[in-house]
Amino acid sequence: MNLYSISHTITTNSSQNVAEFSPNGYLASDLVSFDQGVGLPNPNPITAVGSFVSTPPNVECTLDIQMITSIGQNGQNYYYTVNGWILDFAQELLTSNNPPLVNSVSWSADERTEGYAYNSRTDSEFQKLGLMGISILAASGDDGAVGASRCSGNLYEFNPGYPATSPYVTSVGATMLVGKPETSKTIAPVCGQFGHTCAVSGTEDPADENLGGYATGGGFSVYETRPSYQDSVVTEYLNDNSIPKPSSSYFNSSNRGFPDVAANGYNILIYRGGRWEEVGGTSAATPIWGGIYALINDVLISNNKSPIGFANPLLYQLFSSESNLFTNIGDLTTNNDDGCPYGYTSNPNGWDPVTGLGTPNVNNILT
Repeated sequence: MNLYSISHTITTNSSQNVAEFSPNGYLASDLVSFDQGVGLPNPNPITAVGSFVSTPPNVECTLDIQMITSIGQNGQNYYYTVNGWILDFAQELLTSNNPPLVNSVSWSADERTEGYAYNSRTDSEFQKLGLMGISILAASGDDGAVGASRCSGNLYEFNPGYPATSPYVTSVGATMLVGKPETSKTIAPVCGQFGHTCAVSGTEDPADENLGGYATGGGFSVYETRPSYQDSVVTEYLNDNSIPKPSSSYFNSSNRGFPDVAANGYNILIYRGGRWEEVGGTSAATPIWGGIYALINDVLISNNKSPIGFANPLLYQLFSSESNLFTNIGDLTTNNDDGCPYGYTSNPNGWDPVTGLGTPNVNNILT
């Protein structure tokens, strides 16, 4: 993937998984056609845990499996169909004899839906998984700062989504290419076919409602206190008076800020039901980062080291110490207001509750 300098292929037993909460899944034949179209070998066999119906194939499930396997090439692949919600999934991983090392979750609910007790119990399970070397990534949502209730009729000012607000997962926001990206019609077979042109590099901004039909989720948790690993960068953002911010009554600035990182989530090509289609969302960016985590684990395992597990403290440490690992996204003209009167404005020089630490330079991270 040229956009993030990805050239690595997995050579160990590094494993990756997408967690799905839908009875409808994906078509294996669609995955074969997708790989042929983007010029990749077919992935390793996919171990399905739980049952699903392949037809009609679900957009979310199709997107997830095609993104994670195309980034984490040659990884050990899993596909979990969860009977229940996120606590059930965490407990299923904990009781598994061989749980996948990387787990991408594109699904979300308003943080208040299950409430503090449920989220806190799930957090405890996430902590156990992290200590076992297992990573959880969660999409930050596609409804900007306001959350799924949107602008009008909100019971609360902002409705952040869980599990993205958990301090024990890596929360992933979304970007979109703007301006005139460098494109290619030859980098993959699908490029140039059916009117598609593939971008290979360009400038990214936060995914924006007015330009792309949705706004990347982000903000501050209702319940979760701010973890120490992000204290420095969040404090720097909050203290920068040059960055416009919503009214302090709309959010708790002492709580967990999200997302942590971002990746492209706009005009993503998938192959579903026998045809190509363009989709988007933080649910595209999250399995992209899931595949990146699988690549990182491959390097660690090949050097006889433990898998990355709970990665956030390391991400923030690397951001503070190495300038060439992340690309900052956005400026004072970009935000995640989702077309509403309020939202968070991007930080031109660091973390923000729009796209987090930014997008990755994967080759630099792996070395």
